[in-house]
Amino acid sequence: MAKLNECLIIWEEDKGSNKWSALSFDAVLTEGHQGENIVTSFPVSKGFNINEHTIRQNAKIRLKAVLSSISNPTYVNQQTFEAAFAHLVIQAGGTGELENADKYGRVDYEVTDVASGSLDKVQRAFIKIKQLVQIGTVVHVLTIRETYTNSVLRSYDVNNDVNNAYALPINLLIEQLIIAIPETDGTQTAATSDTQAEAVLNSFNAAFDLDLTGE
Repeated sequence: MAKLNECLIIWEEDKGSNKWSALSFDAVLTEGHQGENIVTSFPVSKGFNINEHTIRQNAKIRLKAVLSSISNPTYVNQQTFEAAFAHLVIQAGGTGELENADKYGRVDYEVTDVASGSLDKVQRAFIKIKQLVQIGTVVHVLTIRETYTNSVLRSYDVNNDVNNAYALPINLLIEQLIIAIPETDGTQTAATSDTQAEAVLNSFNAAFDLDLTGE
């Protein structure tokens, strides 16, 4: 039987550095995938709409996950963190190994005694998730069903009570970005990885004769 993907989120702390960070979860309870096209319509005098084209909306991913102070080994029907990380880095247009990455969440915990744990892991992951949302860091996401490069964490939602104070139950809304590169013939192409971000900006500025440096 094929092994399930490990749900993993990676990003570069400094763009172009090829120094990656990774976030994983002790459990992903649900993952939702949303795609949408908006159909444009123009009403005419006879009382019906004329439809000309559609506008593709960005893909959205919703994760309902849990981080705990105790981590468990990867399930036997899941691929390893190393395999998941290698796949995501390649899709993002980079190179690197998991052992050299900054780790958050379940991948941060070396399992030596599953009966012991630390709130440090939970708190580090929570602080990092807050930063990713606040800064708008470009991340790359691997889920059971799909790989999403060029994405951002749009929002997080954490609800703790007396029963789960040692865990981090979290809902994440992730949106995949589509970055357009204006071409000389007026067409658009899409960047496929975060490492192309500077080239995208330079191409955009040149096409519209913009100076965004402030100098």
